Amino acid sequence: GSGSGAWSWHFFFLGAGFMLLETKSIVQFALLWGSTWSSASLAIASVLVMALASALVASQVDIRRRGPIVVALLALIAVNYVVPVGRVTFDSRIAESLFYGALVFSPVFCAGLLFSTSFKDSSSTADDFGANLLGAMVGGVGEYLSLLAGYRFLLILVAICYVLAIVTRRRIADRGLRIADSIADSIVD
Repeated sequence: GSGSGAWSWHFFFLGAGFMLLETKSIVQFALLWGSTWSSASLAIASVLVMALASALVASQVDIRRRGPIVVALLALIAVNYVVPVGRVTFDSRIAESLFYGALVFSPVFCAGLLFSTSFKDSSSTADDFGANLLGAMVGGVGEYLSLLAGYRFLLILVAICYVLAIVTRRRIADRGLRIADSIADSIVD
C-alpha cells in the first residue's frame, strides 16, 4: 500500500519484541551448547526457519482471530521463564536438544505468525515495515539490559512488548478505515 505517514506502535512493538526474543534464543543456545560458530549458526538458522515457517503458514491459512496466537505466545514465554535452559536434563543429547529447541524457538513461530498476519492486513506496508525495523533496533539495544538484570529478564520485556503490540493493534484497523474513508471522499468530490 501507499504510505500514509502514520506511525504504527503495533509494528514497532512487534519488532522490539521479536529482536529481544531472537537475541535471547541465540544466547540460550550458546549457554546450552557452548559459544561456538556451529551452535550460533544452528541458533540463527532455527530462528530463520521458524520465521519462514510462520510466514508460510500465514500466507496459506486465513487467520482471523489472533487471540489464540497471543495466548500461546505469552504462555510459551511464561514456560521459558519458569524453565530456564539447563534446568531439565536428559540422558540423550539429542532429546535435550529437541526439548530445548522446541522450548526456545516455539515463541519465535508464534511471534512470526503475529507479524505476518498483521503485515498482511497492513494498508501502509512501507510505514509499518519502517516502524518494525526501528522497533527491532530498539529491541537490539534493549538486549543490553540483560547485562544488568539477566537473560530471563528479557522474557519479561518480550512479554511487555507483545502485550503493547496487541493493545496498539486496533489502531491499524482504525487507520485503514480512515484511509478508505479519505479515498471514498476524494472520489465523491
